Amino acid sequence: TFIPLQYTLSVARIGNGSVVSAPGGITCGASCLGVFNDGTSVTLTANPGAGSSFTGWSGAGCSGTGSCTVAMSANTSVTATFSLVLENLSVTMSGSGNGVVSSVPAGMVCSGGSCTTSFTYGTAVTLTANISPGSIFVGWSGDCTGTTPCSFTMDSNKIVGAVFNIPTNLLSIVKTGEGLGTVVSLPPATGINCGPAITCTHSFNTGTVVILTATPNPGSTFAGWSGPCVSTGVNQCTTTMSADRTVTANFLGPNRVREIPPR
Repeated sequence: TFIPLQYTLSVARIGNGSVVSAPGGITCGASCLGVFNDGTSVTLTANPGAGSSFTGWSGAGCSGTGSCTVAMSANTSVTATFSLVLENLSVTMSGSGNGVVSSVPAGMVCSGGSCTTSFTYGTAVTLTANISPGSIFVGWSGDCTGTTPCSFTMDSNKIVGAVFNIPTNLLSIVKTGEGLGTVVSLPPATGINCGPAITCTHSFNTGTVVILTATPNPGSTFAGWSGPCVSTGVNQCTTTMSADRTVTANFLGPNRVREIPPR
């Protein structure tokens, strides 16, 4: 009786993946060793696991990332190498304020605009918003929520938004009296410009020094300010926006001449 020679084919794996053979005999993980008759052509196929990619063969003349065919003429060993894939983390910063978004582990340091860095699949990442002086952190969007440090696992590409703003306070102008006039502010850009309206409001960045100027209409006079505004001139006052403020401008009407009854 003829008994064919048999040889052993062993497969070693580096990383996360599996290898199967045709004809059957190797299903590696479960079985990484197969016995085949002399002269058998064995084709090995690598299947990467979640978050991994197949980076190539070594041993038995195998190379590349396609299937590997081994002619069994001796005991043979083959190694299949799998590597974790890289997942992209993208951070987009917006708002009127400033800050820095940083990561643990290190890799992401974003101080404006859009930033992208890569982490290996499965990495646990924590993002922290570091606020610049004079700004506030409004919150996260996308794959993060809230305002506290945000943690997630890089099991896919992640997109995160971070909003930093400069805090503001509301300045309200109230005009009183029988007279008419206007109140305008410096800095002027989209600031207070209170014409015929009795009340006007505008938000200024916290810490802004606002100069208010009152101009009476012809026939009226400006009688003065009340509220948190320090007079700096006949018709001017200055207030620093450290809180919401209400300032009153008083305009008097035309002087009336008292009629003297005839004797």
